Amino acid sequence: MATNKDELLHDFPPLLREYRDGRIERLMGLDFVPPSVDPATRVQSKDVEIAPEINLSARIFLPANADPSKKVPLLLYFHGGGFIVESAFSGVYHKHLNFLVAEANVVAVSVNYRLAPEHPLPIAFEDSWLSLKWVASQSTDAGHEKWIQDYADLGHVYLGGDSAGGTIAHNIAMRVGSEQLTGINLRGIFLNCPFFWGEDPILNAKDLIIPRSFADKLLIYACPSISDCDEPWINPAMDKKLASLGCGKVLVYVAEKDPLKDRGWYYKDSLRECGWNGDVEVVEVKEEGHVFSVFCPDVVLHDFFPLLREYKDGRVERFIGNDLVPASVDPETGVQSKDVVIAPEINLSARLYLPKNTAPGKKLPLLVYFHGGGFFVESAFSAVYQKHLNLLVAEANCVAVSVNYRLAPEHHLPAAFDDSWLTLNWVASQSTDEWIKD
Repeated sequence: MATNKDELLHDFPPLLREYRDGRIERLMGLDFVPPSVDPATRVQSKDVEIAPEINLSARIFLPANADPSKKVPLLLYFHGGGFIVESAFSGVYHKHLNFLVAEANVVAVSVNYRLAPEHPLPIAFEDSWLSLKWVASQSTDAGHEKWIQDYADLGHVYLGGDSAGGTIAHNIAMRVGSEQLTGINLRGIFLNCPFFWGEDPILNAKDLIIPRSFADKLLIYACPSISDCDEPWINPAMDKKLASLGCGKVLVYVAEKDPLKDRGWYYKDSLRECGWNGDVEVVEVKEEGHVFSVFCPDVVLHDFFPLLREYKDGRVERFIGNDLVPASVDPETGVQSKDVVIAPEINLSARLYLPKNTAPGKKLPLLVYFHGGGFFVESAFSAVYQKHLNLLVAEANCVAVSVNYRLAPEHHLPAAFDDSWLTLNWVASQSTDEWIKD
């Protein structure tokens, strides 16, 4: 009787095993999470079919407070997994895209491309190209996806992906540069720890924590037609047409402890030396490994509990001041409130308060109020400050402007001071708002 070892045909721990009887055992990315409204970010998601005849689908993510009058960029995202594991519908990528969409304020389409070995490369590239064409078709009468048509600015399209997904993003951008694709304007690509490779080691490749043979065999497994690891799709430095990359901006994230780190830096050098007319930036994250922001998102960077936690993937979790309440007439004090936009380009706004039984001919003092919270929590619109200002205005018999200044760490000081000064200038300039003018 054959042993388990004898039954193995290919073994790529911790990704996948293939047995001699044809069975394929994937070791990660098997959990399916349904689309939903994310309770943490309020990002909505839904699944769409792009090409049902080949089982090509995607998950679309819509940011909270999406407004058809203020369309936002579109991100076409490709998940990682060495071309052989993971899914746009797994728990890891569902969570990652919710965070990305909330932070970047974009509409995202996460592509569930077909996987090798059942569907060897270049099928993943073809599925991804077909997905971009589907996005572009939403600008025509052939399109029927309302989230894209109503909320996405197809003049500002970006491609992104991690690991193998970064490889896909690069290759799709190359195809945009060589083929005419109407309906979109590709502005840039974001590559998170991209899986680039090559025949010859570079820089500290001798110190790799995985053997070269693993990556070599994985590429042959995913793409049996590959001639060597210097094919342009996996080693862009060898691409004689690299200067035709079809976008103007490239952002590459690499991690200090990632064995693929130096390939990311080499990619930047290759773009700068090939004659490509664009801007490329590489950001290296210290003390981290391959795609840490996807698979280890909950590592705490700063902890100010019970106020706030910041994670290494950039997420900021606030524990207080999240309960926003609408402007209203307070039933206890009779104080009225309304919201005003002061500087929409920086999302600066305020809540105005007017005491009960105010006569237009009898002007009152005006209070410009700044809420507390250590500069990084709370809001002029939270229940705590709504109640506080209602009482304050009723007792002091004044008009109040409660400033919703921007918070750190997303907006470091002196942003809060600048916002507050801008608000005072706005108050001084008022000749139209009847609550202040009258």
